[in-house]
Amino acid sequence: MALLSRIKTWVNKEILTHTALNAEFDNITSQVEAGATADQTGAEIKVAYEAEADTNAYNDAAVSKLAGIEALADVTDAVNVGSSIHGVANKAAPVDADKVPLIDTAAASVLKTSTWANIKATLKAYFDTLYNLYSHPNHSGDVTSVTDGAQTIAANAVTNAKAAQMATKTYKGRTTAATGNSEDVAVATVKADLALVKGDVGLGNVENTAHSTDAHIMAIDGRDVSVDGTKLDGIEALADVTDNTNVNAAGATMNADTDVSANGWVVDEDSMASNLATKVPTQQSVKAYVDAVASGLDLKDSSRVATAAALPACTPAGAGVGKTLTADAVGILTVDGVATVLNDRILVKNQVAGADNGIYKVTTEGTAAVAFILTRATDFDTEVTAGAFTYVEEGTVGDNKGYALTTNNPITVDTTALVFSIFSGSAGDVSAAAALTANALIVGDDGAKGVKTLAFGDALALPRVNAAGNAVEFGTGGQIAFPAAAVPSADPNTIDDYEKGTWTPALTPYSGAFDVLTYTTQIGKYTKIGNQVTLSFHIYVNAFTIGTAATAIELTGLPFSFGAATFNYGGGVINQIVAWSTVGPDSLPIGDLASYMWLRYKSATGFTNVPPANIAASCQVSGTILMFIS
Repeated sequence: MALLSRIKTWVNKEILTHTALNAEFDNITSQVEAGATADQTGAEIKVAYEAEADTNAYNDAAVSKLAGIEALADVTDAVNVGSSIHGVANKAAPVDADKVPLIDTAAASVLKTSTWANIKATLKAYFDTLYNLYSHPNHSGDVTSVTDGAQTIAANAVTNAKAAQMATKTYKGRTTAATGNSEDVAVATVKADLALVKGDVGLGNVENTAHSTDAHIMAIDGRDVSVDGTKLDGIEALADVTDNTNVNAAGATMNADTDVSANGWVVDEDSMASNLATKVPTQQSVKAYVDAVASGLDLKDSSRVATAAALPACTPAGAGVGKTLTADAVGILTVDGVATVLNDRILVKNQVAGADNGIYKVTTEGTAAVAFILTRATDFDTEVTAGAFTYVEEGTVGDNKGYALTTNNPITVDTTALVFSIFSGSAGDVSAAAALTANALIVGDDGAKGVKTLAFGDALALPRVNAAGNAVEFGTGGQIAFPAAAVPSADPNTIDDYEKGTWTPALTPYSGAFDVLTYTTQIGKYTKIGNQVTLSFHIYVNAFTIGTAATAIELTGLPFSFGAATFNYGGGVINQIVAWSTVGPDSLPIGDLASYMWLRYKSATGFTNVPPANIAASCQVSGTILMFIS
């Protein structure tokens, strides 16, 4: 409307005399409704259109519904409906409440459902009707029947043959409670059920061998009842020679081989301190004692557990005899995963103050209301020497391990810091880093050549040639390893470099070129120690055409170059030649300080270069070379 107004203003200004034009313009503008604009948006037009009656326009809700219907959807289409039904997962075992779709022909073929229970009832009624139509034949013989009447077994019809399949030494009867089918009954069960006693035994099988007015000597199955009966009377009721209680009551003891606690004649004492004449030591204690003596250890009684970390906060009191460690708080003392109890021996070895370490006994058991108290063991409260040893019985870390005091003499109890290290244990214990100090082993001589500090489990290292690197080191497989970059030593007696590898030997003309030279085999190996290299090679030529070759052949491909002085740094020998044309090489002098060698043979005038034309298809050459590279 604003645009029309501007047009009208311009026309009135420019064509004032054209009254007819003005009238026509007024006629046009009078047809435009009030408030109309020329720049309506699509959304405004859509809203206005949908608001009109009888437009059949779809609003957003209708469009959303149409979008949700699949393309070409047709609920009357058997293909689509069948696809939907078959797309549902199969249910192998329907239950009564499940429903099955069907077409009701009695109701204009309307689609309906029927429960699985209804279907089963219908099928049962149907099959019952069929069964009732079945004409039962008459039977005769041992079993007789008329139509559907009851079967009758003829008298004497069940014979032994018909009662076959009985197990050996069984009788037909029934032991199961209540009535039911007969069962196979074992002889032992028959005896028990009959409750046979002496008075029930007839004398038909009893032989009366002698008679008197006072006694009868009876023999049953050849046995003297009076003698054997006396023996039986002497055996206690429920006697069992495998029963610990009965054996122990007879004056002996019987225990499992893992428990000697009830065997009073067995002592498990690693120190052998009691020196008893009436006790037998366990194998473990004998071994521990002998090992300790052989190792120069001062053997102490075993400990139940050993600390793997410092004890909970506690306060030391006293010194030597009767020294105590009292917990600062109440609670059960757990050491290395074991809850300690009264009189437990504990190897304390991880205290910050090393003088508090040693062997203690639990003299006050810690509980939820009581603080624990440890008191120095009587065998570790005065005289303590280097090599004191105790065997630890339990614990996550210390189980079945022996610990020795590694602190040097002289030792003053409660003044000298005590250090314990693992001394014995199962496989792998000695190399466990957690059980040893970090400075367990030092290899080397002095600062000039350097030393290597090892914890157990590290690879063993030999002295380094200088403080910066490791010249020789034992690897995990026991090899001697050298660094990839050699570190030369000024010491002429030091091996500072080792290398082995392969190389590719080749035959090359001194000048010119071969037209064709191919190989069946090119093998080269070398070993380098310091500046000395030993090489071996084997060449097998496949095809050869000489081309424009000169008068000499070189062996090339050497992995190193010779040293600086002419003809003083090595040479080679030919081990084998095969199928050369006229003459083959028999020596390998070095070639002008480079990384190649000449192929020569001994002629009447001396050593002569082998002509290239002597190379032939299928010829071979093998050799060994010694070279010095500096």
